[in-house]
Amino acid sequence: MSSHHKMIQKMAEQLETWDYELDRLQHRLGELEGELESDVKQNLEELKLKKDGLRARLAALGSAAESSADELLEGVEIAKLILEESFSEAKNKLAAVLKK
Repeated sequence: MSSHHKMIQKMAEQLETWDYELDRLQHRLGELEGELESDVKQNLEELKLKKDGLRARLAALGSAAESSADELLEGVEIAKLILEESFSEAKNKLAAVLKK
């Protein structure tokens, strides 16, 4: 398996992990009330969009020729970093709200 395909597999596994974490965060949303729930729900919707965007970039990378993969890989890695940061912020925000 080429490094290109290994990276795609690793990223696909990370997306599965984020799917699970997003489901858990949505489940915990039921513990919130009113404006807090709406705010966190909006953050989770933004996470879904970013995750879907990364999944689309990954699909494009998977169908790209090895020669053009490097260009696409940079976009995938940037999207991954943004998504990682967004997940961390959302989890921290929800944890802080639930502690109150």
